[in-house]
Amino acid sequence: MKKRVLFTINNLDTAGMKYVLAAVAMGIDKNIFTPVIIVNQKSGSEIEKLLEQQMEVRELMLRSESIVKVISGWRRKIQILKSIGDLAHSFDYSSDWLEALMMRRAGIPYITEKTNLSFNSYRWKIKLQLASHIVCLSSAQYKLLHRYKQKLSLIPTGIDIQKYRDALPAKRNSFGFSSNDIILISVAHLVPVKGYEELID
Repeated sequence: MKKRVLFTINNLDTAGMKYVLAAVAMGIDKNIFTPVIIVNQKSGSEIEKLLEQQMEVRELMLRSESIVKVISGWRRKIQILKSIGDLAHSFDYSSDWLEALMMRRAGIPYITEKTNLSFNSYRWKIKLQLASHIVCLSSAQYKLLHRYKQKLSLIPTGIDIQKYRDALPAKRNSFGFSSNDIILISVAHLVPVKGYEELID
């Protein structure tokens, strides 16, 4: 019988980890696993539509954005999780620990990603304590989380090198830039939270 893997993320629009989640969910062996993506809210983004053509994408609020939402449907949400998942892999970058607690209550092993270096809030400590396993994307993260070493793995985010194997260096003038122009390059999602306006200012 195939294992049902729940991939969780806040949304498939502004969350930058959506690309990593999509690559993992689409590349997973469908003979062994049935992937289901859970978002706190649907966005109608292009990547969401693409994923919906290949697997189930469900909207289920697993964050504690308000006490009303936490209380509302708590038991129903746990029952839904039990009915659709055997294992959960979270790509939610936030320190919100409600998702981890609900997975624990549903009896679903919970793997969380750690995508930044802010670990010191009590909320992160709760989330990491509740997790069955923690994936670190860098050795710096791994060192910071040494107290959880019995459930840590270091798995850097990979890239498909075939896409870049035959790439040629870009020339400034091919983009209309002169040798006097200052060019800023940011390898990140183009959303306000990344602070591009402040960088330009």
